[in-house]
Amino acid sequence: MSPRLAIIGAGFMGEALVKGLLKNGKFGPGDISMADPDEKRRRRIEAEYGIGVFADNVRAVEGADMVALCIKGQSLDAVASTLRGAIPAACSVVSVLPGVSIETLRSKFGTAAVARLMPNLGSGIGEGFTVWTTSGEMPEVSREWVTNIVQSLGKHAHVPSERYIDLATPFAAAPAFVFLFVEALVDAAVHVGLSHELARDLVVQMVKGSALLMDVEEEHPSVLRARVTSPGGVTAESIAVLEERGFRSALLQAVLAGLRKTIDASAVSDS
Repeated sequence: MSPRLAIIGAGFMGEALVKGLLKNGKFGPGDISMADPDEKRRRRIEAEYGIGVFADNVRAVEGADMVALCIKGQSLDAVASTLRGAIPAACSVVSVLPGVSIETLRSKFGTAAVARLMPNLGSGIGEGFTVWTTSGEMPEVSREWVTNIVQSLGKHAHVPSERYIDLATPFAAAPAFVFLFVEALVDAAVHVGLSHELARDLVVQMVKGSALLMDVEEEHPSVLRARVTSPGGVTAESIAVLEERGFRSALLQAVLAGLRKTIDASAVSDS
């Protein structure tokens, strides 16, 4: 039997959960409720997916076995103030909030069974990667429910400690790096004389094909790069420029900056 899942927040990740869970058949529309303050969004989600969507957080969690927090960090205190005491005692809490620890979630919602998920943007089409962990008090059946949730978003990895959630958080932002890379390559292609439409199609398919090739062949990226890098050739010349301009270093510094931001946010949430 499927649990009753209440999702707080009908934004991108909340809708991704609904879409993925209904698609993989682990949950039916009657198993899911949702809360969101935006009336237009509520009506669209309700009409599109056939689930109950409410303005009132308390009404959404009535009878829930699990509550998924798909909200912005700045909304956490307000949501917690409405739900503390309203969540059933045996209910588990699942959070996608970056930098908010299990201990903070326990304190704010009054439940010991907590899971932290760190999905990324591909989750919206079932092609994401979610790093997740749970508190030791999470019952086995609830852990199975969380597994169903993360499977609905794409690939996933369970980690033994939430320390790894924080380490993975900058990579949840990494799709933005890819979009910036694509944007820059398209601009470069237009600069040398290709039409914008052709440039976009060429670059997007190149990125898609490259990712699929890595997934299928399971080779180290350096091996695949060497295949298309002839000594003294066009690719070698181009890569040399990227290396001279600090391409790898810039990515490393971007990840470290994201990690520092995550740790700072975690320190604030725990204070």
